[in-house]
Amino acid sequence: MGAQLLQALTLPDQQFDPRGHAACAAMYKPPIYLLLINRTDDAFRPYMPADPCGDPREEIQAALRGLAAPRVTTYTFDEPN
Repeated sequence: MGAQLLQALTLPDQQFDPRGHAACAAMYKPPIYLLLINRTDDAFRPYMPADPCGDPREEIQAALRGLAAPRVTTYTFDEPN
């Protein structure tokens, strides 16, 4: 796993400053679901440090974009009766 991602996961949440001029986007952003699996197949979902708007910090998003890991999408369908 990338050192950049591990470092980003240790960052604190950013706090919203009401005196600032930042505005949060009024659009849907799908959640990032990251599952880390070690050599013994233990899996856990790490906490994602958030920006002032509650989205994952930009450092996390940049680190994920830089990974050479495969992206997996799984769909589950109900079986017909």
